[in-house]
Amino acid sequence: MIVAGGINSALETPGHQLPVAKRWVDIAAANPAVNENPQVMRERQRYLTFTGNYQEAADLGYKVIAKLPHDPEAPDYLAYDLLYLDRYDDAFKIVQQFEPERPKDKDLPLVAGHVHAYHGQMREAEADFTRSLDLDANDATAYVDRGYVRNNLREASKAIQDFDQVIRVNPKSSAAFNNRCFARAKAGQAQAALPDCEEALRLRPYDADYLDTRGFVNLKLGQLDRAMSDYSDALDINPKLPTSLYGRGMARLKKGDKRGTADIAAAKAINADIAAEFARYGVK
Repeated sequence: MIVAGGINSALETPGHQLPVAKRWVDIAAANPAVNENPQVMRERQRYLTFTGNYQEAADLGYKVIAKLPHDPEAPDYLAYDLLYLDRYDDAFKIVQQFEPERPKDKDLPLVAGHVHAYHGQMREAEADFTRSLDLDANDATAYVDRGYVRNNLREASKAIQDFDQVIRVNPKSSAAFNNRCFARAKAGQAQAALPDCEEALRLRPYDADYLDTRGFVNLKLGQLDRAMSDYSDALDINPKLPTSLYGRGMARLKKGDKRGTADIAAAKAINADIAAEFARYGVK
């Protein structure tokens, strides 16, 4: 079916040629018989996902699965649409329904991992991401996801190994450098962590989370002025980032600046456990 092929080809082109894909979608819409063809419906669903229309994409995805129950990709597309909608339990139902008959599908374990992580079931999430990596040892996304979970499990050395693998596969992954920076700082390697933070920000400047991470590293190193600068820059982008509010407050109080008290109060109003989190990281 040329319309389905046209939509998919446009979406798979580097840079995602959305205007071209839209023209194919419009061609399909003008012909009801073509528009309701299951393969065309699947490609329309992908277009809706790429354009951020996740609810419409999910609604269409259920129809695609009903018409193409053995399609190798349809369950993956629908499960991700449901994740984007924060419908975690519905996404997990798709995993439970289709994974037993698709043991070589690497995406369904990834979806399961995100669901388990959302529910705070980090060991289960770690196992899910490992299962996906067993199917594709070069999947950078799975390494990032598992490394993030291992950071949460306070297994910094394992998390660092995962981020090492991401950088091996994709040396331009700003997320991997940022997360490895944080993992190294948690592992007591703050000085070694700093170059990773610098590289993350070089690859993606003005990211509030990355500035927040570098602020944390500078706080651990006792570089209070630099920490306050990083945290303030992060808060200029995201004024309600509790880690930056708390970190800046700690740095300010250590410098004798009483404005730190207000920062800490604001952070606790957003996240009541923020002080305990910083204490676990060795910052009190």
